[in-house]
Amino acid sequence: MKISITPSQVLGEITAPASKSMMIRAVAASFLSKSKTIINNTIDSDDIETAISIIRSLGAEVKKDTEYITINSTEHIFNAHIDCGESALCLRIFAPLMSLYNEKVTFTGNKSLQNRYIGDFSVLCNNIDINFLDKNGYIPFALKGRLKAGKFNYDDTDSSQVLSGLLMTLPLLGGDSEITVQNLVSKPYVDLTIKILEDFGIKIQNQGYQKFIVKGNQEYISQKKYTIEGDWSGASFWLVAAAIAGTITVKRLDMKSKQVDKKFLEALTKCGAALEISETSIKVSKSRLSGFDFDATDCPDLFPPLVALAINCEEESRITGVNRLIHKESNRKQALLSEFIKLGAKISIENNTMLIKGSKLQGGAVFSHNDHRIAMALAVAALTAENKIEINSAECVSKSYRGFFEGFSLIRR
Repeated sequence: MKISITPSQVLGEITAPASKSMMIRAVAASFLSKSKTIINNTIDSDDIETAISIIRSLGAEVKKDTEYITINSTEHIFNAHIDCGESALCLRIFAPLMSLYNEKVTFTGNKSLQNRYIGDFSVLCNNIDINFLDKNGYIPFALKGRLKAGKFNYDDTDSSQVLSGLLMTLPLLGGDSEITVQNLVSKPYVDLTIKILEDFGIKIQNQGYQKFIVKGNQEYISQKKYTIEGDWSGASFWLVAAAIAGTITVKRLDMKSKQVDKKFLEALTKCGAALEISETSIKVSKSRLSGFDFDATDCPDLFPPLVALAINCEEESRITGVNRLIHKESNRKQALLSEFIKLGAKISIENNTMLIKGSKLQGGAVFSHNDHRIAMALAVAALTAENKIEINSAECVSKSYRGFFEGFSLIRR
């Protein structure tokens, strides 16, 4: 699908989509509670459909409505083949969970997940036989064996998602466990996992992010009704659109959220965006923007909207954490460089930092690299370009935010 966006202003209100990261974790926790849970404020996205499909294949009954889903997981069954679609988070959460069955399970996926390195399962290898069937570190792979309680050593240089999967699985084992972690990245995502586990009755002891103590024989307890927060990552694109091209009020955002991408407010403040903040919404208006420094090491999903913001700032901006961009839906380091440079952006890389000089983008055709966040960043950046920008393979936004372009059309003037 091709989407053409002409330079324009934005004005209006928009509701932030539900948090995909939070919802996938809540879907898994609801399944493990072995009872009925109603999840409010859902999101229409491919990755959520994948999570729902997985728990259905494992025996859960799921009923969907516009604003909520009902999960009844009183009966669990075994499934020898788990299709994770394009969701690395589903893969890394459900792989440890499937070790509870002590049966051989094959994990597959499609599109970008097939080319995405997901081989950070070494923490499990002492207890479970993991066999990569294609090429080392990529799907498909097979897992066989029952996870045993005990001591685990985890080097977390690429992603905290396997750690989240372990934290969700170990409480269900018969004994106590501890995980010693080195090089932990994305600490706030671990905080989010622990918060959701607490909401479902599971206790984890976090000892300074270096060791996690997990008591065994715990039980997931349904919250009956569980509400998903608005997504700071998805909302960041609307916040950029307002800061560079008009005025938008983004609703349903929790200012006390543990989502790491709430840190985007820091970037907006640093560059001088005009903000009006309440407990559940943010109003952003166009203003003169200055270059800023920002460390995105713990929040790499913010890189694409940060680039769109930095291009519209005077002078130079510096965003640290480039090394976290390689193993995403695309190699976002290369995708951001190639597509924005096509449009006339002045971007370079120095070690682990991306340098962006404020500049006026030209029009032209660009490619999303089948990466939802690249597509959304290019769409927002098109608002202030000299001419229209045509985004190829724009349908990839459905991975996290199926209604993005519909929302985009509502606020453009």
